[in-house]
Amino acid sequence: MLTLESFLIGASIAGAILLIVGILLGIQKLAQHDILWTYVAEGTAKVVVRGESFSHTIMAFEGHHLNDPRDTPRFQRNQPAWEVIKSPEDWKDDRGFLARKFGIYWIGWIWPFLQVYSYRFRWTEETQDEETGAMKRWPRNESTDFIYIQHFPYVITLNAAETVGKLPVDLFYQLTVWINNPYKALFEVEDWLVRVTGACNRSARNFVGASSYEELTSETRDREKTEHDAPVKLSTSMLKLNRMLPDEEETGVRGGLPAIYGITISAAELLEVNHTGDPEGEAHKATTAKYIAEQKAEAVRAEAAGERDRIETTYKAILTGDETQEGRMHIRSLEALETAAQGPSNVFVLPSGVAESLQKIAGFFGGKKEG
Repeated sequence: MLTLESFLIGASIAGAILLIVGILLGIQKLAQHDILWTYVAEGTAKVVVRGESFSHTIMAFEGHHLNDPRDTPRFQRNQPAWEVIKSPEDWKDDRGFLARKFGIYWIGWIWPFLQVYSYRFRWTEETQDEETGAMKRWPRNESTDFIYIQHFPYVITLNAAETVGKLPVDLFYQLTVWINNPYKALFEVEDWLVRVTGACNRSARNFVGASSYEELTSETRDREKTEHDAPVKLSTSMLKLNRMLPDEEETGVRGGLPAIYGITISAAELLEVNHTGDPEGEAHKATTAKYIAEQKAEAVRAEAAGERDRIETTYKAILTGDETQEGRMHIRSLEALETAAQGPSNVFVLPSGVAESLQKIAGFFGGKKEG
């Protein structure tokens, strides 16, 4: 029999469960609208602002933590504030339960004065066409409230760069970067991707200027060396920007992209090279066709040269150096005989002079045997 006491206990438990579920659903709803709470996807970070001023950064990146100046005992003074640092094995993850299990992070009590920073961001990335499966470039211009911390590839365009032969080309390359300091990237520079693109395109223009069109469009894209002291890979010139920017001597600001903009380049890959003003790549197709034709012609010339050397060596030995009209007639006769022998019939007529040539051949080989 159900007693009043048992009923009250059951009701209390059910009420507590409903309350917890209600609170969790409420937090989820608030997080979806960045009120008091927010979702942070793995490999990304969000910045919290107080009014229009920076407050702090929230990050979700497995195996890494932020050098948070608010965390006085663990703040590394030899590293910049808000730098992304690889966590040691004994690092204590002090994120809350909701952050660890559901990716929901606390923003702060004073909403709307504390809120997630959003900004306009323009970039191009490669995506796969769902119908054809081919890769295509996807220009994007959107408002966003997060920044990728993990490695992310951006497609960069360089227009009208001149090769060694002064041929203007448009270059498309994929630049993979990761954000080593979200505070610097978003608050110490206006549009970090524009700044990084400018530095990279300056380096890419030098790379193109020290390369021929054939080198740029080669299938492997990697070269053991060049005549113009150009880097053998596009990525080689790009990775140098992590150590030093071209204008550091003039500005006096040192440290490369990571120290100045909070951006680190991890890779660069050449995607496409077109003649400037030829977006469909017709000039490239023509250049490729010309290259193939030249290679075929070279093969034909090499084969002809080899056949000529064989004929000269063989028949000069047979004719003992006879360069007269009669000797040339003998050669043509032997060639006719060789051609006829390749046919289906084994009966053929000996042309004039062949008997004499055969006698010379027999004497030539017979003399070698006796010698």
